[in-house]
Amino acid sequence: MILKIAVAAVVATGMLLGAVGAKAAEELTGELAALYYHKKSGDPLDVAGAAAGAKPVTTASHFDRPEAQKAEEARLRAAQAKVDDSTPLVVLTNVTLGEYDRSAGQYTINDLLPGHYLSQIVFGRTYKIGFSNGAPVPLPLPMEEARKVDRQRVIAQVEGHFVGVGDPNGKLDSRYTVLVAISKVTLKLADNGKVLAEFTPSAAAPVPSAKAAADFDVSGLKVGMTEGQLTAAAKASFTDKNLVMGSDQACGGGSTMTVLTKPAVGTVCVTFKVANGKATSITVRQVLTYTKTVVDDVRKGLIAKYGPPGAAASQRFFGWGQSVGKRPQDFQLYAALDAVQTSMEYDAGESGTPVLSVTLTDAATLQAKAAPTQPQNGAPHL
Repeated sequence: MILKIAVAAVVATGMLLGAVGAKAAEELTGELAALYYHKKSGDPLDVAGAAAGAKPVTTASHFDRPEAQKAEEARLRAAQAKVDDSTPLVVLTNVTLGEYDRSAGQYTINDLLPGHYLSQIVFGRTYKIGFSNGAPVPLPLPMEEARKVDRQRVIAQVEGHFVGVGDPNGKLDSRYTVLVAISKVTLKLADNGKVLAEFTPSAAAPVPSAKAAADFDVSGLKVGMTEGQLTAAAKASFTDKNLVMGSDQACGGGSTMTVLTKPAVGTVCVTFKVANGKATSITVRQVLTYTKTVVDDVRKGLIAKYGPPGAAASQRFFGWGQSVGKRPQDFQLYAALDAVQTSMEYDAGESGTPVLSVTLTDAATLQAKAAPTQPQNGAPHL
């Protein structure tokens, strides 16, 4: 279940372009995106490390390098202090025309849809720039002009502003991703800058709030329940499923690779940990039917139930609630969609069977996971 996500290549402009509102627009570079991300996400930027790799520092003489390092650090801090949601932005990107629709008399450009992104490498990492209100961009042209344009390179000048980090739809990885609200798209010929069309997308729909941690449940099962309550809740939720309590072997045993026996579609496995008679952690694994849309269907279903994820990765791993880290599995509520395969399926290159695992952990148990472990005394006892 490998997904392809369209990536639009960023065209370097080398200058600031136009103006949006009262301020001159800033070129949306990888550096600007990175500075905004680390300002908004709570994941601080290693300013000294970022400055050390900058050209003014690496090209400085050994004698001048300390001063160059100090100046670059000051420049980065000043730029980060300046950037915010009100900063007007502009960027040029290549776009793909696709096939001309003769009945509608237009091309439709899909490079700015939600889930598509611009990619920039800076400070040794790849940062993604997604669009909160991305939409298909129409390019209406008479047929003869369309025939000429079809052989030329078209670029989009995208104007907008930052609106946050991560992706509330879970389509993009939450780490190192920023979102931009588009205010205007101008389509141009790359060779001479001739304007072909302008487009203003609608505003993005309001992002709903994530569900409160106290309201989390996994198919009706909650931490704090007794074993008897968990069993009763599971039987009530999965009346039409093959329910297995206390073991996940029938659901692949939690494996994300190969299994000996193909798990039966419709099987549900519930495992849990209990302390003082109360559940502190619950995992529900469901064996699903493989379809071409299973990844998208599961993502949409999870977000409809729990709200925007606090972390997401690969459109298949999500986290909500309290966390002890940045990865989806570091969160109080963690959902993962994996494919388990038998050896024969693996050898044949088949997709395998999708298994959705959702784990809910109480806050105290989650925090205990993050507690540093005491180093083992490795000295010999003589």
